Amino acid sequence: MTFVEVLKYGYFGRIQADSQHVRIIVWMCIACAAIGYLIGSINWGVILSKKYGGDVRNYGSGNAGATNMLRTYGTKYAVMTLAMDMLKAAVATTLGFLIFKMNGAAVAGFFCIFGHMFPLYYRFKGGKGVLAMFAMMLVCDPPVFLLMALVFAIIAMMIGFTACGNSNSSKKQLDPAGEVSGVTFSASEEPVKVDAEAEGFGRCSVSGCHCKEFEGRGQTC
Repeated sequence: MTFVEVLKYGYFGRIQADSQHVRIIVWMCIACAAIGYLIGSINWGVILSKKYGGDVRNYGSGNAGATNMLRTYGTKYAVMTLAMDMLKAAVATTLGFLIFKMNGAAVAGFFCIFGHMFPLYYRFKGGKGVLAMFAMMLVCDPPVFLLMALVFAIIAMMIGFTACGNSNSSKKQLDPAGEVSGVTFSASEEPVKVDAEAEGFGRCSVSGCHCKEFEGRGQTC
């Protein structure tokens, strides 16, 4: 709608004149949103963990994403989850593009992320939607995707190194002899047992710093 048409017909008058065209646009947006949400609700973290014999949402951080899959089920299932979650978002965004070009891609991608976070099939408890967002940006705007991936990688490395340093520092303070004790100390200096599974360390850790501390207690990395 041009500025001249707004002056001539008025905003709502022009919409009424093109009501059929507007209805088509609305239905295309609804179709893109439905497709994106239904595809996004397919949560591969939940699917793979249940195939393995559990539900990843019951462990670690409680999220059904690749990071918690890495902590709980290991690298193999984490990589599978990462690949399938990005693929579903790419498929949803591409279908939206085919229906309504970039507008449809944006709508379908957004609702795919929403579906990943609040999946219809799994009681609205899913992941954080980071991978789905990256896949959406990869399809819609590859240069922006590369920039986001670079920034994310730098931040992840900084957080990982910080967590690793804090973990090593705590270990030296609590256990100067270098032995694996599996305890922490409260203000009263009384030992308190730490359950590695309950603390979310599971079978592995993103930073890799916690594995050595819990190997001696039956945990595997």
